[in-house]
Amino acid sequence: MLQLALDRLHARGHDTKPTLSYLVHYPKARLNRTLRTLKLTPKEKALKAEAIQQHETQMLSRRRFLAHARDTEDFHLPMAPEAKHPHHPVAAGDIARGALQLRLKLLKPALSFRDAKLHVVLETLLEGSLRWTLKMPSKSAKARIHCAVTGKPVRWASVRITGRHATISLPAMNAVPLTRIFVKLEKRPLFFDIAGWREIAVDEARRPKLHFHRHTSAHPHAAE
Repeated sequence: MLQLALDRLHARGHDTKPTLSYLVHYPKARLNRTLRTLKLTPKEKALKAEAIQQHETQMLSRRRFLAHARDTEDFHLPMAPEAKHPHHPVAAGDIARGALQLRLKLLKPALSFRDAKLHVVLETLLEGSLRWTLKMPSKSAKARIHCAVTGKPVRWASVRITGRHATISLPAMNAVPLTRIFVKLEKRPLFFDIAGWREIAVDEARRPKLHFHRHTSAHPHAAE
């Protein structure tokens, strides 16, 4: 979401700086990341250690958690948006037949979509920014899509669930052409979500083209 805000500032002529990303919890799967390592000053390292100790409810092992206050911090360049991501619960996404088609796969230890929510952010050329949220049903069914800003229902989605897999079709005909798509499956087994936001690639070749026509009307002059 930070990148969207920076994009808007850049479009308005403001000077924006490149951003770096970081991983809170390292996944078991190896990710293709371009690392940037920053060295902390003693003051910055002490400040991080102090911040860590404020999370008293999570300090099961003080020594283990304070070990994260290291001399260096690893960041990485933002990853390019992809249609498929096998290590994310939103495994695939595409625009087909006027709908945003998503394939979800729950990662262990999650076993059910119960109490999960799907969040979608669409950046469009005609309607601006759209923020949708959908409460996942426990079995295959139609599910209401609500506007995340107003809370009002906006349309229906089709959800098909088979075990730890789900296919979701969200009507998006009125939202095309799309410029950017962000999705997140919110589900918390314990303290944190199973995954964060990810961007789905927009296929430029399949994006509908806009054609603007200038209409002129002739106004005949009255005969003198």
